[in-house]
Amino acid sequence: MIIQSSADGYHAFWLLDREVTPNEQQKINWALTRRTGGDKSGHSPAKLFRLPGLPNNKHVDAPLIRVIKDTSEIHNADNLLALINDEHVQTSVDLGDNILADAASIDPDAVKLTFRRQLHPFTRSRLRQRRMCRRFVFVVNGTDYVYPGDDRSDIIWSIALDLRRAGASPSEVLGVTMATIFWHARERDGKAEDPKRLIERIFAASIEPQTDIDAVNEAKPEDEIGADRPQAKLSTFTAKDLQEKEFPPIEYAIEGYVAEGLTILAGKPKIGKSWMAVDFAMAIASGTKALGTIPCERGVALYCALEDNERRLQRRMRQRYGDRDKWPSNFHFCLEMRRLNEGGLDDLEEWIMANDPAIVIIDTFVRVRAVKKRDAGYDTDYRDLAPLQDLAGKHGVCIVVIHHLRKAEGDDPLDMVSGTTGLTGAVDSVLVLKRDSLGVTLYGRGREIEEIEKTLDLKDGHWVILGDAAEVRRSAERNSILEILAARSAPMTPTDIGQELDKPVNNIKQLLMKMTHS
Repeated sequence: MIIQSSADGYHAFWLLDREVTPNEQQKINWALTRRTGGDKSGHSPAKLFRLPGLPNNKHVDAPLIRVIKDTSEIHNADNLLALINDEHVQTSVDLGDNILADAASIDPDAVKLTFRRQLHPFTRSRLRQRRMCRRFVFVVNGTDYVYPGDDRSDIIWSIALDLRRAGASPSEVLGVTMATIFWHARERDGKAEDPKRLIERIFAASIEPQTDIDAVNEAKPEDEIGADRPQAKLSTFTAKDLQEKEFPPIEYAIEGYVAEGLTILAGKPKIGKSWMAVDFAMAIASGTKALGTIPCERGVALYCALEDNERRLQRRMRQRYGDRDKWPSNFHFCLEMRRLNEGGLDDLEEWIMANDPAIVIIDTFVRVRAVKKRDAGYDTDYRDLAPLQDLAGKHGVCIVVIHHLRKAEGDDPLDMVSGTTGLTGAVDSVLVLKRDSLGVTLYGRGREIEEIEKTLDLKDGHWVILGDAAEVRRSAERNSILEILAARSAPMTPTDIGQELDKPVNNIKQLLMKMTHS
């Protein structure tokens, strides 16, 4: 029998021909859950039966629980237990006394890179996750709803099982799993998993293809109201469906600067955009700091240096990183690429699917965009970038496109990006690298990043963040006042200083007051 327990959730029940003990029940539940790909919480003998005709207790406005398939078939309990005992019951697995020591010596990043192609995308996302969604309360139409936060135990077990399925050894599975934030959170809360118990059960479990879920997947309820109406061509979903849907957290290649999706990095020629691109890619490939201060998680990086050659790239890398024993093998370069509309997009997607990169950088956009027509406008600019934005969202990867600024200045830094607003409208984030009286500033704004404006310094190929541009700007104004006062032997009033600096007197008064208290 199958019931619909929520908008997109189903419970399946097997009717047995006799009573079973709690131990037998747990064995049968475990095996059936594994074979059908169900929720691990279904193993519990204390699982409550949700009676058809009653509302789901998760939400006030939930639909009534209803039976959607009832075959009334009775299953022989002894036959099920015999099948389980032969093939699916967990048994003790001897992994040796050195499993913990072996796991401690494992390099988690190396293991993730080795098996990245075999891992499920959700597992890869969880392994990159550095923050957890904790418990919070939100209000809809005056009703409080509670999100309990990430289920750390379930995530730990699913990561371990997927690593085993990918072909990792017991020590590799345990080493990677124990390095996740979910494991550390369980330890911090005093609910640490038993490492040996986890690994023994993971390697005793059956991981056969889950083909028995077909009956559940096919048993979708029909809409009793308007069932005979023709299907609408416009695909929609309800707010309630959206409320109950779960998404993996947004990933950041460079925390606070480059988020999952498509980002434009725009700047004037020779300002150092390519140096910044190499800095981003190398920080991720080596698991070090970007812009001198931002820690990055190690991953695969692709830098499409379409205006460079191997000699220039080698010289730039040596100038920036010296003669290291080994430059990272997961830092990939590409010097030639077809235009996106001529097969380049397909080439890039094929590479992303094969290598699961954390970041892809295209330098520059003009080398891969479709050849512009004379009447190119907003629509053309938007269409040229939209496929890359779709690709980034589809595979959960950070794609950075290097572009140029227009000659004219603008009140809004985004207006300085060369082209129409179709370019900035098609991307998820925009970074603008520009030079002014303070030096070089990096301005950023996007859907998944907060507005930023930082002052940077480029020295010997190293980009380093000096601080918030506003703070640096205030420091420059203070230095200007001190220089004027030092050059004059007589006292000066705020009005005198304002006239000398061509600044409003009120601003000078406020700044002098702050300087006296600093």
